[in-house]
Amino acid sequence: MSEWRRRESGFSEIYSTIIVLPIIAYAIFALIETGINLQYRAQVENITQSTTRSIALDGAQYWARTTAVPDGYSSGSFLWEDYGADQLAKLCGDSGNRCNGVPTMECEVESAFDGATFRQLAQFKGSEVTCFANFPYVPVSPLSRNPVTSLGLSGFFASPIRAEVTALTTVGGNG
Repeated sequence: MSEWRRRESGFSEIYSTIIVLPIIAYAIFALIETGINLQYRAQVENITQSTTRSIALDGAQYWARTTAVPDGYSSGSFLWEDYGADQLAKLCGDSGNRCNGVPTMECEVESAFDGATFRQLAQFKGSEVTCFANFPYVPVSPLSRNPVTSLGLSGFFASPIRAEVTALTTVGGNG
């Protein structure tokens, strides 16, 4: 039977474990939070790109000649930026726990004119379309929302996600 031996380094190993474990745990939670944040940033960017691309292909926010209205929308009230805003709202989750506000999408068509069968129709092919998205992101971890426990990263984690995408229209009202 072996005899238990006391080593001089025993206490230093315990102290180093007490100091190192919280740092490792914090690093793991920070990596998870960063991954989730980057996932949401990518999704907001993708929705903004999709909305901008749809407007660029149609040449307008809504144009009866080119717009194929998605299911669940009526052609009389449909705007691509409303569709983009709805997609952003779905990212908030069923209970809205991923957002601390209402996500917004605003799109503008350069040199546009309005009418009964179209909204913000680009006058010419190659007009610029710009969409801005604002997603009020809420971090997963409560520690990430506090400036002290997030070690200064709360500005990254708890700030709204903003995206801006610009494209050129492929059609226009005058050619």
